[in-house]
Amino acid sequence: MRKTFYFVLLAVVCLACEPHVKYFNANPAALQTIGTTKLSWRISAGSGELSANPTPIIPTLTPPQKVNQEGTMDVTICKTTTFKLALPYGGASTVTVNVAQPCPCNQPTLIFTGTCATKDTPPAYPGSQIATLQVVGPGTLKDLFIDAKFPVLVHHVVDIGFDATGHPPNLPFNPPLPAAGTYSIFSTSSQICKDSGAGDPSMGGAVPAPDVHLTVIPNCVP
Repeated sequence: MRKTFYFVLLAVVCLACEPHVKYFNANPAALQTIGTTKLSWRISAGSGELSANPTPIIPTLTPPQKVNQEGTMDVTICKTTTFKLALPYGGASTVTVNVAQPCPCNQPTLIFTGTCATKDTPPAYPGSQIATLQVVGPGTLKDLFIDAKFPVLVHHVVDIGFDATGHPPNLPFNPPLPAAGTYSIFSTSSQICKDSGAGDPSMGGAVPAPDVHLTVIPNCVP
């Protein structure tokens, strides 16, 4: 009887020694649409491994990411996601963040305004425009459409050219590009500035360059 008691006591003590998740939560635990939640965790001892289903937008957590004994992580998601904190020797804890609305997939038109300084220089379009995650969603870039009637390049991760139809000539993009992000434009042709009368003293020298409209077309995330 005494041996049985000691055996049970030893088993309880050993069980208490095993690393376990003290807490694992997300704040907020619910989102209306695409957004960010903060994961917080603490393990009694050692490290853990963090994964998610489906894969978040930022960070991807594919493959699962090793995490320290205690910490926090901001994650961006656009659909209901279950996060799992697993321990090396067994045991795990999960938390689910609910997202009410589906991933966005809109096609924004970015407007660029510029200046023709002289008739012998290309138009200048300073600054950049942003296609946000909240508008285009987390999908890759499917297509672009530009209404410029003169040669223009778009910079978005890489330089992108356009054919006579106003679309990039080589689709789909390889490697894939994110739809969300910063877009800027530039031209190497001065003809549009000559046609606009730039540099003519009677017009005050510099003149506005034609506005350029760029439509961003994302691949939708199911």
